[in-house]
Amino acid sequence: MNSQAPRPTGLVMDNAAFLAWAEGREGRYELVGGRVTAMMTGATKAHRVLTTRLLVMLAEQLDGALWHVNASDCAVDVRSGDIRYPDIVVERDDGSPKALAAEKPTLVVEILSPSSISTDLGDKAAEYMSIPSVADYLVLSQDGPKGWHYAKGAPAPRVLAGREVVLDLAAVGARIDFARLYKGFADMQPDAGDAPPARR
Repeated sequence: MNSQAPRPTGLVMDNAAFLAWAEGREGRYELVGGRVTAMMTGATKAHRVLTTRLLVMLAEQLDGALWHVNASDCAVDVRSGDIRYPDIVVERDDGSPKALAAEKPTLVVEILSPSSISTDLGDKAAEYMSIPSVADYLVLSQDGPKGWHYAKGAPAPRVLAGREVVLDLAAVGARIDFARLYKGFADMQPDAGDAPPARR
């Protein structure tokens, strides 16, 4: 008789225990409400292209001695009971090289997937912007040149639409050029995703 290891999803642990447990583990997980939650795998080509282009764009502009530009394996310790793994995190390079989570995340980016819209524009927006060091949270559509920019202190996200968008991110000293980022992508329909879901 074959015995299988119990599924890790649903395990209850604190943030420190989760980070130690998740290090080097196969599969992708987050800690939500103190419980281990499986993350989506199998990103689309559009998702991969946007992530790679934005990583390159940011790395080209930022001083590597001052900033780290991290991909999706960088944890963000949101608060007690919640740890997320955004698509991109930019953080100050003044922490421990052995830290298991970003110590001073300044810019956080998520690429929208159909199954993540309500979370990325709802719960995660509130969570990331509650972190004192986070100045900007950017959510990008993978269907065409459109995004939502949450800035510290702003009452609502700014909707970004069209190839002419050039977003200045003063906190990290970088600019995001939608014409370059979305090169080869089709334009979105005017009414596609004009309003994000309400924040919680």
